[in-house]
Amino acid sequence: VPDSNSIKQAVKDGVLPGNTTTGAPNLTASTWTAAQLDKVISFIQYHILAKYTLVPNGKESGSYETMLKNAQGEVIPITVLNAPGSIQITDVKNRKANVIVSQSNNLSNRTVIHLIDNYLKSN
Repeated sequence: VPDSNSIKQAVKDGVLPGNTTTGAPNLTASTWTAAQLDKVISFIQYHILAKYTLVPNGKESGSYETMLKNAQGEVIPITVLNAPGSIQITDVKNRKANVIVSQSNNLSNRTVIHLIDNYLKSN
């Protein structure tokens, strides 16, 4: 999950709906256009790994499937560099995000939730 500053930057960059000057997100889904809804769905899907749970143990690194697929139905992956105590994620645009370990490793049903210091961009 991207941190607050990353969400604001995603809004400023036009990746998420909201005020592109201030970075304040528009959280009222009923006011979104179909294109904005698609952007939000894609954004969320690209931040979720499919079939994998990773923790910063240094054991699993490489390319991983996300929930996001392109128009041809192909998975849009991320690359993970996992070291003991840290995880760095690289998106398909070669942008990097680091897991904020002190605010991560939150257990949920069949998943672990991590806070990251940047948002991932798929297109």
